Amino acid sequence: MPKVHLGNEEPKYLMVKLDEHAERIYGIDCLDYGKTIYVTEGAIDSMFLPNAIAISGASYNTPFLQELMDQGHRFVIVPDNEPRNREVCANIKNAIKLNYNISLLPGTIKQKDINDMIKAGHPPNVIVDTIEENVTH
Repeated sequence: MPKVHLGNEEPKYLMVKLDEHAERIYGIDCLDYGKTIYVTEGAIDSMFLPNAIAISGASYNTPFLQELMDQGHRFVIVPDNEPRNREVCANIKNAIKLNYNISLLPGTIKQKDINDMIKAGHPPNVIVDTIEENVTH
């Protein structure tokens, strides 16, 4: 397969959508709706958490998440742990206004995302504990 370059960056993911109107959610087919659902930005991050999906971006205002909320399912949004730009801050504020559970990792965590935390030696169960200890309702 040829490499695709957009601008100066090589993309991490290639995604094919058969339905232009479908949401881009990774891992939805494996969810247990009776357990907490962790929502990450990237698919790789979601692979290290139990019962997790990735929304392929930082916008949390999606019909799927609203449906989860309406049906009373518990989910926690786990944004990447990066310096927040204006757009990311707006997305987080919007998620809080929608009464979504969101976990902002503490300043003691230096890695930018779950994948980097795993690579730095953080065990998945400790990462989940840290996420849960920092949930804002």
